[in-house]
Amino acid sequence: MPTDPIPASIIDVALRLRTSHPHAPARDVLDLVMQGRTGQQIAFGDVSPTSPFGLIVVEAFDRATQVSDWIAFYRQADPRAIAVFDGLWRDEVWPVFTACYGIA
Repeated sequence: MPTDPIPASIIDVALRLRTSHPHAPARDVLDLVMQGRTGQQIAFGDVSPTSPFGLIVVEAFDRATQVSDWIAFYRQADPRAIAVFDGLWRDEVWPVFTACYGIA
């Protein structure tokens, strides 16, 4: 978890909302916790795509791959599959998340 209190708070609230409202769409959870943050510099640090927060982002912004596939490929620990998914995270999923909310 980031040491900066702003991203740490965003992550904490998103995880608590996900726990208290497990059937809420991931995008709705993120929309709520990111409300009013457009244009802010938010240093999330190195968020893993298979961390609890990363999986919320994956569910909300990766339309091609299921969350279960992300988890399965990382569990298999096949370096080739992990490299592919790391690239998807870095080049597609995370940038769509940051662009959606206008954060840097």
